[in-house]
Amino acid sequence: MRIAAALVLSVVASLAAAKQPLTESQAKAATVLTPMLADQIPEQHLGNLVDCMVVSARARELREIGAMDPATPDAKTVATINKLIARPAVRTCLTERLKQ
Repeated sequence: MRIAAALVLSVVASLAAAKQPLTESQAKAATVLTPMLADQIPEQHLGNLVDCMVVSARARELREIGAMDPATPDAKTVATINKLIARPAVRTCLTERLKQ
């Protein structure tokens, strides 16, 4: 049972790490996140982090982030972004992307 779970987790991580075209809502959220995180994340890692975040985000989170003005983020959206960054799926995706 553990082997099967590990295999499924490995396949899911590989699929998440594979670069796929973003949906419209993911792309919109990415355009908001990129300038917000640009001051804090090295340029060579920024695109990977943003892609991993939007691929891992739920539809509600994408709508919330996409509707925001990156120049004036509100506290609720910042909290959503912080939760998203801390999500294990984002870390796994980013780790896989950085191995490539």
